Amino acid sequence: MTALESYQAGFLEEPGFLNYGSYGPLSAAVVAEIDWQRELLSRSRFGATDAIAEQEGRARAALATALGFRTDQVVLQPNTSTAIMQAVFGITGECCSPGPSSRACPSPRCAPSSR
Repeated sequence: MTALESYQAGFLEEPGFLNYGSYGPLSAAVVAEIDWQRELLSRSRFGATDAIAEQEGRARAALATALGFRTDQVVLQPNTSTAIMQAVFGITGECCSPGPSSRACPSPRCAPSSR
């Protein structure tokens, strides 16, 4: 079995459905990971919170390796909209207005004064 066939075999939904951008589907490996964490939290045994808290570092390290960044340069966000908003906060420079007027610019730093 090739790597692609193994990956595809991990999905349980009907053939042809793949919509990660919205909500899924979740592969069998992801479902198993969610089940492990749910089970850990549902019992709230001693050390459970430590095991869950360690998952953020694990995810950041994996992403840093995959993207070629340091771990301290990777942050996790709960959804795409929040991630895009955080990325926009980091943008600096001149305002690029799409229209002939700078009134189209949403930034108060470069929007025309109302004086």
